[in-house]
Amino acid sequence: MQESAKRLLDAARDARSAVVCLDFSALQAALNASPAVMTNWKARGVSKEGALKAQAILGCSAHWVLTGLGDAFPGQPGNVATFPDRAVPAPQAPEASGTVNIYTLDGPPVPKMVAWEELHMHDQLPNVFELTLRDGSLSPKHEAGDYIKLRRDLEPANRDWVLVRAASGKHLLREFISLGGGEWAAAPVGQAGETVTSQSGAVVVAVYVGGGVSGRMSQR
Repeated sequence: MQESAKRLLDAARDARSAVVCLDFSALQAALNASPAVMTNWKARGVSKEGALKAQAILGCSAHWVLTGLGDAFPGQPGNVATFPDRAVPAPQAPEASGTVNIYTLDGPPVPKMVAWEELHMHDQLPNVFELTLRDGSLSPKHEAGDYIKLRRDLEPANRDWVLVRAASGKHLLREFISLGGGEWAAAPVGQAGETVTSQSGAVVVAVYVGGGVSGRMSQR
């Protein structure tokens, strides 16, 4: 296996990764990559575009993935475990600034759970947060009561699932469809519903990166 592909999997297994993936199958789903792309990366190395996408979704350094130089997760604590065969050490003490990270025994800091009623305060939302589904808008992957993880700092790719705010102010979970020329539509995923577009004044709030039931994460 090519070294950059090994490094990419190591980064995905690391507890500092925004989306932890234990194998290439989960990594493929997290990056929304095709089986052919993954096979090519294993044989010839991760492409620059692939490394940049991993940087955006996982939070790892694209330069480190491609070259092995520098840190895998620059600026993050170095005593965080890599899955699946290393023990998780005790978390660092909070910074003097008062920011407190919540650690679990099997993953990175826990994202804040946001209530749907708080979404209108979009300028105050954290970059990574979770929502509890109220309906089957992402079925059959997720049902009402499941939680989903979203990131505000990602640009949506075609066919990504996204949280959008319609011109009416209503928040919807939809599938992002690029129409070209910077225009896009957001169509229903798991049930009937309205399609909104950039031309109608809709805005992408965040991009779906995972979800689960009772703490079991799954990526699209």
